[in-house]
Amino acid sequence: MGRSVAYPSNSEFTVFMAGPEVEDGVDDYTEEWDWYESNLAERLVETFPSLSGCDTWDGRECHGFLENNFGKFYLAEYCGLVSLSFKLDDLSDNVYYGGSDTTGLGENWASGVYNTIVKKFESELYSHIGTMSNGESVYERM
Repeated sequence: MGRSVAYPSNSEFTVFMAGPEVEDGVDDYTEEWDWYESNLAERLVETFPSLSGCDTWDGRECHGFLENNFGKFYLAEYCGLVSLSFKLDDLSDNVYYGGSDTTGLGENWASGVYNTIVKKFESELYSHIGTMSNGESVYERM
């Protein structure tokens, strides 16, 4: 059974992009990945100032690296393809808004963020075309 890059279930949105470039013969690309993640975080925080760093995991493969009052951004990588996802927290009793249900507010924020990310990162994004019967996914440059 084939597989593809992971992303958290119930994400508001997921976009796909190429991961860090690694030179031939390099077995450990931790340094490149750390730079890639921090560079992406800087670009997102510059665009969405309400975000701050975090360090959580959704399952074994999706790393939560930025968050705000509505949810978290997650990154995962597989064979050079990166997924960037935003997943809402449980907003039914949002302590930041006096215990009010702010799910609708979070969904609206995420929708605007998705549109901004597509515009800002357009040249870097891939779209998911489909998944073959063996589980492998196919992507194309947007």
